[in-house]
Amino acid sequence: MLTALGGSGASPFYGLLPLPSCRLFTRDPQGVPGRPRERRRLPGPNASSATDFLAWYARWLDHLLDGRDNRALNLTSLALRAPADRILRQHRDHEDLSLPQDFVTFCTSSNLRGSLDSVSVTGCWISLSAPLPSPVETGAFLVRFFRDQQDCVFWYLYLRPSGEVFVVNSSLDYEFEYEARDSDDYQPESDLDDPVAQEAEILWCAPSFEHFAYRFWLENRLWRAVNGRSDEPLDAELKEYLDHYRAVQRQV
Repeated sequence: MLTALGGSGASPFYGLLPLPSCRLFTRDPQGVPGRPRERRRLPGPNASSATDFLAWYARWLDHLLDGRDNRALNLTSLALRAPADRILRQHRDHEDLSLPQDFVTFCTSSNLRGSLDSVSVTGCWISLSAPLPSPVETGAFLVRFFRDQQDCVFWYLYLRPSGEVFVVNSSLDYEFEYEARDSDDYQPESDLDDPVAQEAEILWCAPSFEHFAYRFWLENRLWRAVNGRSDEPLDAELKEYLDHYRAVQRQV
């Protein structure tokens, strides 16, 4: 039974599983005194609307700026924090490295960049890194793009030599790890030359950047709504997302 919807800087946070196999764990708000609260497993989220989310969201923000939508989220001033050419230049230096178009669109759109920061309930923020060698796959790269306010979790694009791209997360800041390994002043938190240990550190999160952005944006808005932190009524998109879990509850 889904008894409460919570949020953290690590949301959405999933392991190395295909999306249909992902599961959510919840705990009952109240349990038996002296015993741990019961943990229950639920099916993964309904993310069927993630496709074309960025295009839809850009239009939504245009309406917002034109005064044709409510301003409950205060998303009225989303400007680039740096010129797009400077943001992406370091990635273009790698001739064999191609960033996915949904990610480039997000970084270069004044309407989109900053939207995840603004909606995050725990102060997550965009933080781009240069391409970093994957410690688990030769020829693959990690590009950090998002981080938790307290650096509990970092999100990366994972770019494979085949051209496949998906989103992973880790508790490690691999930019720091590589710098620390080559420094006399710092010690890395992990052994980058131990592929077994590194495989445990890198967790599959989403099949695309757009998919990740959609869920993060929607789930953080839901947290505000169900926890009384927003006067914005539940729109059709939020209700559909919650209805997915109501249907699951009836099956449990």
